[in-house]
Amino acid sequence: HRYIAMGCNSMKHRGPSVFGMLLAYSGCSAENALEIVNGHWGPNGVSDETRLAIIQVGEELRVKNPQGSARLAELFGK
Repeated sequence: HRYIAMGCNSMKHRGPSVFGMLLAYSGCSAENALEIVNGHWGPNGVSDETRLAIIQVGEELRVKNPQGSARLAELFGK
């Protein structure tokens, strides 16, 4: 169907953090990804520090795998 769906419980906890990781992996800075995620879903009880640490893993994976990251960004139409 050409879309990605993730999260549970109305994207209240894990879903936004995972989405932030995906944004960071595809090219956003971790800080921008955090701002996007919190702006859209709110913190929902997850501290910025915790969510940022999770999102930074996506950023680290982008650095380790630039070809995969570039491919994902390409699929997103970037």
